Amino acid sequence: MRDDWDRRARENARYYVATHRADWSDEEFFASGEMEVAQQILNDMGNICQGRDPASLRVLEIGCGAGRVTRALAKVFGEVHAVDVSGEMIARAGAALAGLPNVHLYQNNGMDLSVVPDLPFDFAFSVIVFQHIPSRDVIWNYFREIARLLRPGALFKVQVQGYPGDPWRKPEAEPEPEPEPVSEQAVEPLPEARPEPAPPAKLPLHWRLTGKIPLSFRKRFLRPIRRLTLPKPPAAAPPRRPAPPRPAPPSDTAASIDPPEPEFDAPDTWVGVMFAPEDAQAVCDHAGFELRHQHGAGEQDYWLWCFRK
Repeated sequence: MRDDWDRRARENARYYVATHRADWSDEEFFASGEMEVAQQILNDMGNICQGRDPASLRVLEIGCGAGRVTRALAKVFGEVHAVDVSGEMIARAGAALAGLPNVHLYQNNGMDLSVVPDLPFDFAFSVIVFQHIPSRDVIWNYFREIARLLRPGALFKVQVQGYPGDPWRKPEAEPEPEPEPVSEQAVEPLPEARPEPAPPAKLPLHWRLTGKIPLSFRKRFLRPIRRLTLPKPPAAAPPRRPAPPRPAPPSDTAASIDPPEPEFDAPDTWVGVMFAPEDAQAVCDHAGFELRHQHGAGEQDYWLWCFRK
């Protein structure tokens, strides 16, 4: 996992942190972090601060990347401690946030938070991070570690990837009734039944707007339109690892061949574990959280409000 995210950071760190665009300027990149904080934190200060001054709170951010949200958090709260599995991402975040004395950055091992000082934290936050973790065991361990660091009653607000089900799954066929006995009279043949075309599958709105479509769906159904849905990194980015060679097609069909899928080490660290509501409840119960609110079940932005018991 660390190797994959180090490689993505070297290729285009800001694009892989926020795939809305590939050519982020400094101003636009950090403004998007300000917007994230405004939408998910500033309108939820009652649950987060619980009557306390934000400047007195110590905050933990999981998966800080290049510091997009970290800088905005530092403008609101007294201390911000942020971790990321990628040393390349941490280096970029450190360069961008060097002038903020209340920010503390750590590179962790991708499985726990042993690198973070054993201090009481008042709030933990994570966005666009857990949707990339491919191991359910690792996610459960992160929840336990966050619960270990949070004070009782504190909030862990986290976005996970909701499980949308399989929109192409066919419903189970109902048992057919037994046919009635045919009379001896001549029966006119029925016209040949023509199956109606299946309606096109409608992707969730967030997938269609951002192009962040789960890899399993892309490989099965969406390869022909991949070039239209996924933004490309800038031309100056170094090339990705080449795919294995395949035979050249005949000249008259060359234009119809899709480009190869990008390769990353297994397991897939881009499309992670999907969560249904029962999964969210189970991990909170296991880690010692009360799942008090949730929003967006079945969507990519599935938000959980987990309060430390």
